Amino acid sequence: MSFYLHVLFILLLQQTATGNNGLSSSTSVSQADTTVYTVVESPPEFPGGTASLKHFIKKYSKLPIAPKRGKNTVVVGLKLLVERDGRISAVEVMEVDGVEGRKQEKYEWEARRLVSEMPGWKPGSQDGKRLRTYALVPILFKRGL
Repeated sequence: MSFYLHVLFILLLQQTATGNNGLSSSTSVSQADTTVYTVVESPPEFPGGTASLKHFIKKYSKLPIAPKRGKNTVVVGLKLLVERDGRISAVEVMEVDGVEGRKQEKYEWEARRLVSEMPGWKPGSQDGKRLRTYALVPILFKRGL
């Protein structure tokens, strides 16, 4: 299943499970709430937005970054858990497309390393309340290294 279809599935599943606002039936959120939301009013954001995220990845990657998806591209799709304070507390590799076997390990490792170097994110929120939310980040590497 491609990364983008997986994202769509997660979004549809969240809409079905929680209704259109992305929150469970109780809209009161306490600090002890450990719920993780996938659909919120304001999704988590890298400081400065998408353009800054792309710049950060290009600047700090030890592997060449591809400008867009193509036949010589390896896509590593990541799901990040962004905490209320903007920290990234979990990273899950959702997809590695464009390379197989042991070669994909170096791309996964580099994607995880990049995330570990990232500054804190602007957390997701609903009705002005910061929530634990997922962010989906595809990283496009040039293949053939």
